[in-house]
Amino acid sequence: MSLPGCPDKCGDVSIPYPFGIGDRCAAAGLSRFFNLTCDGSRSPPVPMLGDPGAQADVIDFSPERGELRLYAGLSYACYASSATSPSTNATFAFSLVGTPFRVSPSRNRLTVVGCSALGLVVGTASGGGGDDDDLYATGCFTYCAELNAAGADGAPCAGAGCCQVPISPDIPYLGAAFRTGNWTNTAWRFNPCFYAMVAEDGWYSFRRRDLVGVLAYYNETVDAGRGVPVVLDWAARDGW
Repeated sequence: MSLPGCPDKCGDVSIPYPFGIGDRCAAAGLSRFFNLTCDGSRSPPVPMLGDPGAQADVIDFSPERGELRLYAGLSYACYASSATSPSTNATFAFSLVGTPFRVSPSRNRLTVVGCSALGLVVGTASGGGGDDDDLYATGCFTYCAELNAAGADGAPCAGAGCCQVPISPDIPYLGAAFRTGNWTNTAWRFNPCFYAMVAEDGWYSFRRRDLVGVLAYYNETVDAGRGVPVVLDWAARDGW
């Protein structure tokens, strides 16, 4: 429920307090990140969370659970069939340091899509990356020597074309990445690109076509769509 006299919706999304559109309507004294932007240039308008230049589209809020869902990016690495290092790659990371938000460990998973891909989610306690910053890492490995050896469409992500692992709680800075080395892989002939994403548990459904084409899955998910849904918890924390 929003404060009296404040917008209770942005487009189709209800805005519950402590969130609000503008400082007067949000609990900005607790955290500036409760102050949302309502992007009216789109139809319908879309609420956006974060500082200017680093904003994410909000999908919805669940005040009963202390959660919100938003769209995020994904990481990828693409290889030429004879290369030993990526020809193109990008890493997506969450920096929630100084915010009341954390990536929900119970509602998200690291998902890796590819053949012979070792995907990792790497995090730090502060985001600084210094020697005194606690490092967290977990990951999983996928394998399929041929496209028809990958799982069937809709199959569980158990390693044949995709894999999934839980993430650790209370990590304010984390990103999805790949472990690579000086080697070539015959799978790159049909699977040139790997993908890694922290995404809402149950959202991703494997399809063999996600393995094929240069950035085809990325273009479909991020460029043509709005990204990958991620669930954030919000709560009072030290160091806002």
